[in-house]
Order: sequence, then C-alpha cells, then structure tokens
Amino acid sequence: MIYRTGDYWLIPARTIIGDVLWPQDQHGDPEPLSPHGVKHHYAPLASISFNSGSVTVDADLRYMLPPLGKLAAFLDVVMSVNSPDEVKIDAFKNAGL
Repeated sequence: MIYRTGDYWLIPARTIIGDVLWPQDQHGDPEPLSPHGVKHHYAPLASISFNSGSVTVDADLRYMLPPLGKLAAFLDVVMSVNSPDEVKIDAFKNAGL
C-alpha cells in the first residue's frame, strides 16, 4: 500500500465499550484499511516535444468550456423554440458547445 500526504482514516471510538470500531480478521487482529484520504485525479494538459533544448507544444489537450454568456444565450433560444423534452445533445454540438 502506498501512503501519500493528505491520506486519512476515520476511526470511531466508543467510550461505553472502551474500544475503537475497526474491522478485525478471524484472529481478532486489526485489518489494514485503505485511506479515506484525498482522491487524486490526473489529466493530460498538452502533448509536448523536446528538440535540441527547445520545447514545442504539439497539441493542447485541455477541454475548454464556452463562456457562460454564450451558453445562456443558446439555452434561451433552444428552450423558447422547443419544449425541454425535445432538446437533443446534437443541438449543443451543432452550436459548438
């Protein structure tokens, strides 16, 4: 198991029984648990190349969201023309959203 900065475990303790509530194996020994800690997610931002000391960006891999004003104006038009049940995802793709 790999432990990282930010990992944590929640260990409930009960004063009435004078013990902690931790899963135990068949011999009564505490079982190791995975941390509840922070889940890390990673995504590529760009594809780059190194050529003779210089760096070149081959592709920008970020997902860019449209400005909220453009999205709101588009939704006003679509909702006024169609009922909400008729709005298809193709309408968003055709508008470049």
